[in-house]
Amino acid sequence: MLKKLICAVPLLALGACVSVLPDSGRQPPRFRLDPDRAMSVAVTPVDTSLIISDPTAEAVYNTFNVAIATGPYRYEYVDGAEWADRVPVLFRIYLERRFENADIVAAVGDRTEMPVSRSYVLYSDIRAFNIDRTGAGEVARVSFGARLTNPRGHTLASSVFTQEIPTGGRGAEFYADALNEAAAMTTEEAVRWTSGLIEENERREAAQSK
Repeated sequence: MLKKLICAVPLLALGACVSVLPDSGRQPPRFRLDPDRAMSVAVTPVDTSLIISDPTAEAVYNTFNVAIATGPYRYEYVDGAEWADRVPVLFRIYLERRFENADIVAAVGDRTEMPVSRSYVLYSDIRAFNIDRTGAGEVARVSFGARLTNPRGHTLASSVFTQEIPTGGRGAEFYADALNEAAAMTTEEAVRWTSGLIEENERREAAQSK
């Protein structure tokens, strides 16, 4: 009798394990931001490094969900679709790769990879990353504030980058594509802005050191 019970235990345990495994067929589709979209940024790389700081964001965007503004102060989420990571995490990686692709500086990374005392730092604040239904038609809206500091920690400038793109249709695929396009346009503007500030500061530093 004891032998029979011992043999039965592994079978019961296996049954318990199998019963809690998620059904992969029910997982919602996950979308990412494509950093490899073309940019028309022609600059000479500067021999310095750039740190991309972790973006800040309100709780409505600090999520895997695809947000929809349905009123002036009201947000909902797309049913059955998610981002591949929380939006601030996704956006930081996206920014880093966009700057790497633009090749405006010798190295781009985060605070764990770059010496803060010898790097420029780009701080960002996500202000909108959603589908907007509050107007005449649906648009994808991406907006973020940016602040650039020099290696001494002094702020060089700050700006806000915003783009709205018509979604072209309803549904997660349309929304993800339009938000990708809006993100690409805003970050291209940010790359140009950052590049100009770094070049100007490097020239000023070189002139002062003579």
